[in-house]
Amino acid sequence: MDTLGDFAADRVRIAEGLSLSRLVYGMWRLGDDADISAGHVRAKIDAALDRGITTLDQADIYGDYTAEAILGQAFKADPGLRNRVELVTKCGIVAPCGRYADAACKHYDTSAAHITASVEKSLRDLGADHIDLLLIHRPDPLMDPHETGAALDGLIRSGKIRAAGVSNFRPWDVELLQAAMRNTLVTNQIELSLARPQPFADGDLAFHQRRGDPVMAWSPLGGGSLMRGDTALTRRMGALAGEFGVDRAGFPAAAPGDDPAGSGHQLSGPHRRDPGCAQGRSDPRAMVPALRGGAWPRGGVMHMAEPRSFVPEPQNGRDLRDAFGLFATGVTIVTTGDPSGCAAITVNSFSSVSMDPPLVLWSPARRSRRYAQFAEARHYAIHVLAADQHELAFAVARDATALQDLPLGRNGWGVPVLDQCLARFDCHRYAVHDAGDHAIVVGEVLRATMQPGDPLAFFGGR
Repeated sequence: MDTLGDFAADRVRIAEGLSLSRLVYGMWRLGDDADISAGHVRAKIDAALDRGITTLDQADIYGDYTAEAILGQAFKADPGLRNRVELVTKCGIVAPCGRYADAACKHYDTSAAHITASVEKSLRDLGADHIDLLLIHRPDPLMDPHETGAALDGLIRSGKIRAAGVSNFRPWDVELLQAAMRNTLVTNQIELSLARPQPFADGDLAFHQRRGDPVMAWSPLGGGSLMRGDTALTRRMGALAGEFGVDRAGFPAAAPGDDPAGSGHQLSGPHRRDPGCAQGRSDPRAMVPALRGGAWPRGGVMHMAEPRSFVPEPQNGRDLRDAFGLFATGVTIVTTGDPSGCAAITVNSFSSVSMDPPLVLWSPARRSRRYAQFAEARHYAIHVLAADQHELAFAVARDATALQDLPLGRNGWGVPVLDQCLARFDCHRYAVHDAGDHAIVVGEVLRATMQPGDPLAFFGGR
């Protein structure tokens, strides 16, 4: 019988002359280890290579934009190592950390300038002359498909990347970008596991099956939730593990591998298991019929994954930010006067505080270049945005002067204001309180304006 190593060593053809190992070493948590030395990273890669896992999955944002450089140190210590692996990396997310610490908020940038600069930086950090597969990390609601497509085509033509694909795109996002490209988008990396089986039923896998695309599954171990906990799913997995002579990790590896679209998988996530974690003599693909016999609940809906707890520390700041992002909020634009006319900032940390007196608060980041101007402003206006104003929100997030060319009005205190929004609160500064790397700015509402409509919502970084 095949071993899991044989399964991992299977190759998935991605493009002409390019194939990936069926199991992929996901490096999201590479920088979380206490030991990030070149030797320790090399030992992890060697463990993967010993089991036929030759593909390494990176992203510029991993480790708050440090993980590629950490991997690059291992390549620089042994230049021959780069030729033994395939490099996958991603770009397009701008988060207020690392090299983008001054960003006002997390957003997506799929402009040609950003994609090209990201690839150049990745190549320098990795110490490599090319990337085997570049993925656009998230669908960008402001993407110009012709500009993005031309940038990807140009990078392929230059030899800096061998192929391009996407990550977390829905079928319509793929079609929009593909229609503007000469080269084929070769894969879509989506979240797919026994803990998240929705792509089997929501049309995502069917779409790629029709196109003949291999799909990459990220977090196939459910972020570690499938390795622990006591749910109907994990109990079924445990029972079948004994029957097939493997440990529980064999089942998350098996299920996506039965996908007709030809999934690749990533071994990644907070569990930090060894790449050889699912040992045994059984071919993992043989387990799928047994899984279908009882692990999938009726109606195609899985139990929620087991919660993961952690103590907030500097090294897991990304986890804390993601946890904060699970609280859905509205989106506002705060404006104040500026020598050039108007300064603006996009804010989702807005809340009412008191009815008497009428108080509201919001929290600018101290590291923002706009912080002093807004924390010291005597008067400002908070605009609650409508659902169709997302482009305006992103424009202001990128540029404090984005409203300068718009026909703005002025409120009774001389503050520039937008004519259209769901609600506007004209405020004067009531108090400013220290709050770690942010400040809590409390304003007294002098006048409120509102109209009916649907709000612009912010959830999970989108």
